[in-house]
Amino acid sequence: MSRREKRGLSVHELAIRRLERDYPQARRRGFSRAVLKVFTDADNETRPVSLIPDLWWQAAPVDGWPGDMICIGVEDRNPVSATKLHEYAELWFDLDFVDCELRLYVTDRWGHELKSVSLHDCYYAQFDARQAEK
Repeated sequence: MSRREKRGLSVHELAIRRLERDYPQARRRGFSRAVLKVFTDADNETRPVSLIPDLWWQAAPVDGWPGDMICIGVEDRNPVSATKLHEYAELWFDLDFVDCELRLYVTDRWGHELKSVSLHDCYYAQFDARQAEK
């Protein structure tokens, strides 16, 4: 991509393109359809998925098990809020029930610092907080 082409792009879009270069299997669209397919393939109840990660992909299935789902969020325009993190943690729990691992990574606005978010810890921290309220 030439400098002239880069000039018209936002920092967020440049980060997305950098990540697409580093992870060519990543997609921008189709996440909710892929999640619903995992649930229906497992003959499990489905629920609507409102999450839209900046990038995502699904690893290849292994021995009949669905492949891991990997999501990346660029924390620039749309940081992973507490509400969004709660949704990811709930989805992690639901997918874990059908033996599919959901992984979330966040990166800085430039697409350089990729950090893993423990959805396991997030889910059980929320669970503990709900139990303490009772």
